Amino acid sequence: MRRLAAAVEACDHETAGHIERVGDYSALVATWLGLSEDRCELIRRSSTLHDVGKIGVADEILLKPGSLSPAERVAMQRHAKIGHDILSGSGLDLLELAATIAWTHHERVDGTGYPRGLAGSEIPLEGRIVAVVDVYDALTSDRPYRPALAHDNALALMCTGKGTQFDAIVLDAFMSALRETVPTPRHAEAAVE
Repeated sequence: MRRLAAAVEACDHETAGHIERVGDYSALVATWLGLSEDRCELIRRSSTLHDVGKIGVADEILLKPGSLSPAERVAMQRHAKIGHDILSGSGLDLLELAATIAWTHHERVDGTGYPRGLAGSEIPLEGRIVAVVDVYDALTSDRPYRPALAHDNALALMCTGKGTQFDAIVLDAFMSALRETVPTPRHAEAAVE
């Protein structure tokens, strides 16, 4: 698993921090939702591979400083299926859950996400968790196409997707968990901006 994550990290050093934060936030939300300690740890470890499929996307698309063209957007969206294909079939709980997360973390609860247009509870809970934390971390991190948003601005923007993009219960759990958790230096820095 670490070797697969290292392959993704090799493409972009910011990705290394992103995947670790997504893992930590995912476990935090899973804990807040009352999942067992073992399940939370499995989610933390599995969710770090959510973007492994990006190794199948061209660097000029991944690192493009501007908006993606429609064709580039389609190519970028393929990373969810590529990740699933890379990770599935081992029979190992960790990798099978990672495959599910890779395949479902861009689905939306209103059914307009990708790659399969799943809606509501058709999306596994782990995919709904990673959908929330992945967007939060992406919004509060500098990207080639835009600077990071401040913590409060990111949460306000995410609230506009409550019940459409994001599972309302998962988003509420994430926001509650953030309020109750001692901020990391990076989180505290984002909150001050």
